[in-house]
Amino acid sequence: MLNFSDFADEKPLKGEKMRIKEILGKEIILKAFRLTASKYPSDSDTCLMLQYELEGEEHVTFTSSKVLANQIQKYQEHLPFKTTLVKVDRYITMS
Repeated sequence: MLNFSDFADEKPLKGEKMRIKEILGKEIILKAFRLTASKYPSDSDTCLMLQYELEGEEHVTFTSSKVLANQIQKYQEHLPFKTTLVKVDRYITMS
């Protein structure tokens, strides 16, 4: 008999939760992501959950950034990869 984990395609993203402002300007290893409907709809209807490694520890961060969501979807086949999140004017982007 199969276990649920053998066929489930939605694996939980693990790690200690951090705010996005705590990781700005720091190099991270982006490992996985998930896009879901936002619990707090504002100018974005989606919530992006990022799973990454920072200084050898696993973390997760939630954001409604459309720029990050578009970038991660465009480059998802390259995961995992190193990146730095930076704030440019009023949005956050990978560099």
